[in-house]
Amino acid sequence: MLASEVDSADYSDGRLDSMDTVLDSVDIKAGVKAFFENVITPFAEQKDWAMLAEWNANSIIGCFQRHLDQCIASSDKTRDLMKNAMREDVGTEISMLNVDKLIFRRDAQDLNIKRAEMIVNELLLTYEVAFGKKFMPRAKSSGKDVTKQAQMKEYNLARLKEAMKK
Repeated sequence: MLASEVDSADYSDGRLDSMDTVLDSVDIKAGVKAFFENVITPFAEQKDWAMLAEWNANSIIGCFQRHLDQCIASSDKTRDLMKNAMREDVGTEISMLNVDKLIFRRDAQDLNIKRAEMIVNELLLTYEVAFGKKFMPRAKSSGKDVTKQAQMKEYNLARLKEAMKK
């Protein structure tokens, strides 16, 4: 449904119940397992592809972990807004709509966090099965030996020049 198709805002428990029903009806474990079995594991089992398969799996897990982190941060902001709303006058019709919206938003975000956690947890378990080790996120920055890196660059450039002569 498009936003333009909605006549008025619906912050009802019915929408939350519908979201919860969908969440309960989806077999996340089977989905993640099928993804790994068809896209990651065949390559992980072949030595020439294993590193790329692991990088792919790391990217997928990282993507869903970032999503979970963003869901939690968004939920924290909503809870802060709820605390601020408690300090305001909540006796008017306008503020009552705002309270309804905040409560709905918090509950919907809780469901989204539950969904994201389920996905991340299943990805981590499936990763462990596929690669025989626990997932370890890479450090955002690593200490590099600049001297060795410069020597390697020089060596590789010389190899490329030599190869181009052939």
